[in-house]
Amino acid sequence: MQFFSTVSVFSVVEQEFSMIRAVIAGAAGRMGLRIVNLLAAAEGIRLASAVERSGHAAVGQDVRSLAGLPSGGTAIAITDHLAAALSDGDVLIDFTVPESSLSNVRACSLSALSTPAAP
Repeated sequence: MQFFSTVSVFSVVEQEFSMIRAVIAGAAGRMGLRIVNLLAAAEGIRLASAVERSGHAAVGQDVRSLAGLPSGGTAIAITDHLAAALSDGDVLIDFTVPESSLSNVRACSLSALSTPAAP
């Protein structure tokens, strides 16, 4: 019986490590919230962090709740600290304005996202 328990735990751990961790910039906007919903239903990718511009009213709020997802999942507070959010993710999905996108690309180039994964 213990063997099956160990196998199922291994499967969950293996699945977690194979998941792509996404960071969404512009997460509280119309399209950002739509992406949150799409990620919640997608396989192989999960929301790791959500970012908005400094001073945005949604900073500190749970992005899953703002997107209308049912309670029960892990709350993900919207942050205005892109560099910290990038350290939680593998990819950045940017739905901001062009000026912010350029700044976000620079931040990605300075973060772990720009470091190729080990083979």
